[in-house]
Amino acid sequence: MASWTLWLANRAPLAAAAYTVISGAENASYPLSNCLDEDRQTVGKPNTTADTIVRLDLGAAYSIDGVALQGHTLGTQTATFTLKYSATDNSADAWGDLTTCGAFVPSSDNPNCIRTLDPAATKRYWWYGITGQDAVVEIAEIALFDVIRTMTRAPSLGLDRVRQLHVANSETLGGSQRRAKLAEPKWSWSVPWSLLGRTGDYSYLWSDIISYTDSYRPFWITDQYYDADNYKPGYMVYLDQDAIHGRVNKRDLYDTNIELVEA
Repeated sequence: MASWTLWLANRAPLAAAAYTVISGAENASYPLSNCLDEDRQTVGKPNTTADTIVRLDLGAAYSIDGVALQGHTLGTQTATFTLKYSATDNSADAWGDLTTCGAFVPSSDNPNCIRTLDPAATKRYWWYGITGQDAVVEIAEIALFDVIRTMTRAPSLGLDRVRQLHVANSETLGGSQRRAKLAEPKWSWSVPWSLLGRTGDYSYLWSDIISYTDSYRPFWITDQYYDADNYKPGYMVYLDQDAIHGRVNKRDLYDTNIELVEA
């Protein structure tokens, strides 16, 4: 059975103006701040294939439980992405002195991926390294999550995933059909959930998703069984049409429906 997981409270944007390239260099035309802006249309790149180590200052200690990479070419360039944190919150720590949360090698067919951290940690300073590049890697987004909600308590967790191709159909004066691709294809989801507990999943949906919609920020989802030992497909999404539909089923059980679209 599929298991939906919501990945929320991305803290990486807090470091968009407070990061330091410790070794290697960033491409001036594609600064690494582009990886932290919650915009998949902008990418960050190192300037060379040399190992690139970056220190992120979140401004305060946050409990980081998960990480996502969006629009990356790590697999294509056979590179490794390693995430660490400073054990003492000391900005002078060296790369080799840090605690490793995991060295991840996402596959080339999984450019949008997500996973929990082992171990999770409450820290202010987080570091990532891009190593082993055979060509310069690009990454559209790096996300560090403070809240993860796995929706498992409802008896019915339906989902319907659709590939939106964004193709325009037209006809010439002579009657010939023409098709034109207007934009990058995206996934969309229709999610009808039944019999949700008022103080559990239903409450999470309303409080968490609405808070993101109100601030015009995307959040992330996985829509299949999740294995914490590996990266799984994860998608940055918005609430489509800015609407959540909910109704009382009986007593403290509720039904709801949300429409999501890939950012």
